[in-house]
Amino acid sequence: MIRALAIRTMGYIHVDKVTACLVQPLRHCMRDQDPYVRKTAAVCVAKLFMQDRHLVESAGFIDLLRDMLIDSNPSVHDTSHCFADDRQRRRRLWLIMCILGNAIGGCKCRGSLDRNL
Repeated sequence: MIRALAIRTMGYIHVDKVTACLVQPLRHCMRDQDPYVRKTAAVCVAKLFMQDRHLVESAGFIDLLRDMLIDSNPSVHDTSHCFADDRQRRRRLWLIMCILGNAIGGCKCRGSLDRNL
């Protein structure tokens, strides 16, 4: 319970140095034996993704969340599934915006389209 509370609290602090220090403990919590800690860690990854998506991708959290999709605990599975669904929705929205931009007369997101897909 304390581990989950600590990860949740650190996830609310949006300071670059704290975020950098969060990577190792978060990775450890994502593999914790307690399902509540794993679920809280998945929520923290979603918050971290909103703050610094490149850090989440480079730290390998996407792969860890993918592994959590087959977790034996339903709450862990559901939480990681919500993150995956939200990420896919954002990608589709970005792609639709770029397609509409091209149809209207010029897409300003061409250079960053690959980074966002």
